[in-house]
Amino acid sequence: MVSSILHSSSVDKNTDRGAWSPHDQRAITETLSSQLSFSVLESIYPRTLVARILTQTRRWEQRERTLSQVVMVYVLITWMLLPLLTPRRALGRLVAAARLLGIYTGPTLPTAAALVYRRKQLGVMPLRRLFEQICLPLATPQTPGAFRFGRRLVSIDGTSFDVADTPANARAFGYQGERKRGKQTTPSSERLPQSPFPKLRALLLVEDGTHAMIGARFAPVRVSEQALLPGVLSRLTPGMLLTLDAGLRSARTIEQILAHGADVIGRVAAGDFARPWKILPDGSSLVRLQANAYGLQHDLLIRVIEYRLQDAIAVPIAQQRRSRSTSGTRAPKRTELYRICTTLLDPREAPAREVAGCYHERWEEEVVIDEGKTHQLVFPMLGSKSPLLVIQQAYAMLLGHYLVRVWMHRSGQQEAGLDTDRLSFTETIEVLNVALTLGTLLDRPQATGWQERLRQMVRQKDLRLPERRVRSYPRVVKQSHNRFERKRESDVGFRAPQAQAQWEQYLMIMAKVTDLVDSCTAIETDPILLI
Repeated sequence: MVSSILHSSSVDKNTDRGAWSPHDQRAITETLSSQLSFSVLESIYPRTLVARILTQTRRWEQRERTLSQVVMVYVLITWMLLPLLTPRRALGRLVAAARLLGIYTGPTLPTAAALVYRRKQLGVMPLRRLFEQICLPLATPQTPGAFRFGRRLVSIDGTSFDVADTPANARAFGYQGERKRGKQTTPSSERLPQSPFPKLRALLLVEDGTHAMIGARFAPVRVSEQALLPGVLSRLTPGMLLTLDAGLRSARTIEQILAHGADVIGRVAAGDFARPWKILPDGSSLVRLQANAYGLQHDLLIRVIEYRLQDAIAVPIAQQRRSRSTSGTRAPKRTELYRICTTLLDPREAPAREVAGCYHERWEEEVVIDEGKTHQLVFPMLGSKSPLLVIQQAYAMLLGHYLVRVWMHRSGQQEAGLDTDRLSFTETIEVLNVALTLGTLLDRPQATGWQERLRQMVRQKDLRLPERRVRSYPRVVKQSHNRFERKRESDVGFRAPQAQAQWEQYLMIMAKVTDLVDSCTAIETDPILLI
């Protein structure tokens, strides 16, 4: 169902092609759009491009409407920068300054139902096309930490988002840990508990140096990350160096990455690629993978590097991990052996120590996921009620995150040697939210130079983050016991039989005085009660 949303939503039910002639200038003559300011957004997502994509995907309406689809695109992105608001309140925030100044002369803002109706008409494809055309790598060779061994450093990792618990979302996306029909292979006592909300699976491609999301695929949670991987790999370009999550490793994946002109560094298990073909001077080894043994189109040559952490950090990390073991011992055993493979075969160009250190840059993607789920969404849930709108909201979130990262990158470029890791993502969102609210004033002639001042606010020194340090944290979650039962389908709200009834109509006041008199009379007349 999700696949049909992504592919069929680009075709409108109206087959009259003459009604869809290009008219990109509609976005300029709309009554509501003339009262709204999207200067902060249009600096990244030009209005002419948005209108062109709407024409290509046939999202323009035959009759002029107050709420045009180009306005809807910008409202959705704005909403994902103000996630605690509803789309209607986010739209109201855009005209708040004009209303307070008494210069708003536009129409009454549309209702929440009208916005949902227009969202359904807009669909997913315009936002997806905008993401694919605009959300490209940002880093230049001068960007700190963006290139290693002359290649652009990128990472792939997966995550999941809770979505609203509606019957439509439950059917489309499913629950994490739910049982498959007809399969009872795992005893109920050993089965993982089902997630409380349906979940949307996401696989993301991130540029490590700028934290820009440049590729994404969405699917129901029952779909594995491996199944989404080919779609994300299509976003790779020659000259990239991909750090791959251990769960996505395979010889076939490495071959696909090389086919796109990129290189890879990935972690492998102890038994993977264990037969060296040639030992290199730096201690690493070359391994030849035969096509018939690994299902490849051609024989593949990769390089395997093995290393351990020094005792200064290996012992505390090992002790921290084993403190939760059931053996009762806290004494760390032999430090763990790490194995990584890479397609960088020349030890002079890519020494083993530097390649191993480069793999740790993969954790930049974990930071990016945290930015999107914790700091941008605040609460990691996509609250739309239907599958179509859930995926639409997911792409709007990616567009909002990329907008923030572009402004941070542009701000960092104004100061030589400034790493964008030092700039605060949350503070940048606050600055952009203020600029969005004051958008009407920024369009006035006297508001020249506001973009430069905005970039200065993003990189002000008192809001910068401390420099990165070597650190390791356990992957644990705070959990609390709950005295309430788990919600089931039968746990629904109660409605009184009479819609206009008041609570007083259903109350029965107990007459305590009457009961007391009756009991005293019974005692006087019944001799048994007197004993």
